[in-house]
Amino acid sequence: VVGLGTGSTVYYMIEELGKRYQSGEIKNIVAVTTSSRSEKQAQSLGIPTKDLNDVDHIDLTIDGADQIDKNYQRWRCCPLVRKNGRY
Repeated sequence: VVGLGTGSTVYYMIEELGKRYQSGEIKNIVAVTTSSRSEKQAQSLGIPTKDLNDVDHIDLTIDGADQIDKNYQRWRCCPLVRKNGRY
C-alpha cells in the first residue's frame, strides 16, 4: 500500500508510477490518496485505490513539502490525511 500525496511535484510522480504499473514493471500495488484529485489521477492510470479506512497499514507515503524547518517538520504543505471527514 502506497500513500499518494497532493501537489505539483507529486503529480509527476503519480504519472511515472502509472506508466510503470501499466508496463508491468510495478505489480501488486494499491494506493491511498490525500485528495480526490490524486485519487482520480491514479485511477485514470489504472492504479487501484482504497479508502484509508480499508487498509491496516501504509508501506510508503510519497508527498512533496513546500518548506521544512531545521527539525525536518513540514510547513505550508498538503495534508497527509484528507480533511473531508472521511478519515
